[in-house]
Amino acid sequence: MSSIHPVSNDLDLILELQKVRYGSSSEKSIRLREFSATINAGELVHIALQKRQESRDLVSLLLGLNFPYEGTIRFMGNDWLGNAYLRHFEMRSRIGRVFTGTAWIQSLTVGENIRLPQIHHRIPKATVRNNVKKWATRLSGSYLDEVLLAFLQRPAYVDEPILQLCQWIRAIALEPQLLILERPTMSVFDTLIPGLVSTIRDIRSKGTAVLWFSRGDEDRVLPIDGPIQRWSTRDGFLKSDEETRKV
Repeated sequence: MSSIHPVSNDLDLILELQKVRYGSSSEKSIRLREFSATINAGELVHIALQKRQESRDLVSLLLGLNFPYEGTIRFMGNDWLGNAYLRHFEMRSRIGRVFTGTAWIQSLTVGENIRLPQIHHRIPKATVRNNVKKWATRLSGSYLDEVLLAFLQRPAYVDEPILQLCQWIRAIALEPQLLILERPTMSVFDTLIPGLVSTIRDIRSKGTAVLWFSRGDEDRVLPIDGPIQRWSTRDGFLKSDEETRKV
């Protein structure tokens, strides 16, 4: 039985930030000053990164790995506070992520890396194999042979475009309720991007909420159909599209 119990009657509410204040010593970090927002099932939030900005600290905040100075962050109606480690463990099992920067355990093969999050969250091995096979086939297109070969190799021996594609497979194979994409098309083969964007449309139609971080012309492929919010930064602080219109 799930240990996550929604505290709201709004079953479509995936992520909620209430008057969150957060900062970091890094100039590249995104700061928050009484930032409030809600993200519903199937909604896409586009976060435009400025030059040299990084998403890592903000994402860690949303995952309960960093904590706000003030305010509350809830995922599926549950916060990240206290020592409810089993509940937090289950909450993270419902969040997929495509990282920017280091994303692999170098001592494991790429295939082991991809399967690890699902095994870690006690998903049956047969289900893991089926999920990975299904999404590898769908997402890889004409590069499926290269991806299957990469599954047998350690990350250091795999080309970056294939590694980035494998990140997509790992994140979506979790069948997450929240998918966090940090500059996800940065090194993907251009011919695969339409299929990746189509996949985002499909999983959103089934209720997955998506946070899409991009910089510069990376947002040219953004799947803008359907419910979408746009967040940006001003003077290093995060602003939602609604807040921006009020300024």
